[in-house]
Amino acid sequence: FGCTQQSLQIINTLAPPLSLWVVLTLLVASKPQQKPTIGKAVLLAYLAGYGLLNSIPALIHVGLIEESFIFFVGNISLLVLDGLVMLVILNVRQRRFKEQHQAVATQLSIQQEQARLNEQYLEEQRKLLAMLAHEMKTPLANLRTWMEAGPKGRPVMERAIVDMDRVIERCVHAGQLSDQSLKPLNEWLDVVELTQSVLDTSRQPSRVQLSLPGDVCPALVDAQMLSIVLSNVLENAYKYSDTDTPIVLALAPQTHDDGRPGWRWRIENTVGEAGVPEADKVFDKYYRSAKAQRQSGSGLGLFLVKSLLELMHGTVSYTPLFERVRFEVWLPMQGEPVQATDETIGLS
Repeated sequence: FGCTQQSLQIINTLAPPLSLWVVLTLLVASKPQQKPTIGKAVLLAYLAGYGLLNSIPALIHVGLIEESFIFFVGNISLLVLDGLVMLVILNVRQRRFKEQHQAVATQLSIQQEQARLNEQYLEEQRKLLAMLAHEMKTPLANLRTWMEAGPKGRPVMERAIVDMDRVIERCVHAGQLSDQSLKPLNEWLDVVELTQSVLDTSRQPSRVQLSLPGDVCPALVDAQMLSIVLSNVLENAYKYSDTDTPIVLALAPQTHDDGRPGWRWRIENTVGEAGVPEADKVFDKYYRSAKAQRQSGSGLGLFLVKSLLELMHGTVSYTPLFERVRFEVWLPMQGEPVQATDETIGLS
């Protein structure tokens, strides 16, 4: 409109109050819920410098500052400097946005992992309850049937009670393994004597062909954990082998591949109606082969065997043979001694 001079005067006059208005707006702005990408102090410093330099033309216009070529060059340089500063601020803002995005992604990943663990825990609880409901039916039915048989039913009733106790104990031990509260309480003992004791209290000791060294076989191990390991492997052999077929239980010294001396138990039995279990799943928690579903069993026995042996720095292996299966348990002759403290929890 041919009013260039007047337009510049208006712009120069409005620049200081507009800059002041922006500064006041920043000062009275409410505190954000999240940390801002650019801090308020940085913006205030930038606006203060920007407003001061932009006030020079207005001050020249009103006559408070004499016109000078230096101010002209400085005003032109301000445009370049302002672009560079804004570029730096935008780069910093982009980087902090990226950091916030990564933090949100990490938090989301943590929440998803927590949800997965919760779902896994619920699935474990469902499996546990289903297993308990299934396993308790048979011994309870036996108890009801034989309660009226008088003394004749006493052995069957006692066996039913032992079976229920065994299921409950396995559930308790599995829970202790899950929360990592189990610690082996090692002591020196004779593994020959312990093996004989486990066999004597097992379901059908007359079926077992026992082979033990003639001398004392000392070992520094947790007696209760080792008893559970051997009794669970024997129970598995009784349950899933053909009725009245012999079961081999042999104990012998064996040096590990890393040179540690130890003891090896070999348990062999024939393959029964349940068939041969899958080698890669036989020690999984709650695993039972398809044909074994018709028989009682918690699916925790061999899982406990492997887990307890790992706590005692031992190993267990499974080998399918021709119409037979073999389990081999190995323990070091001298495990790591553990001092009993308030935080050490053993099997109960």
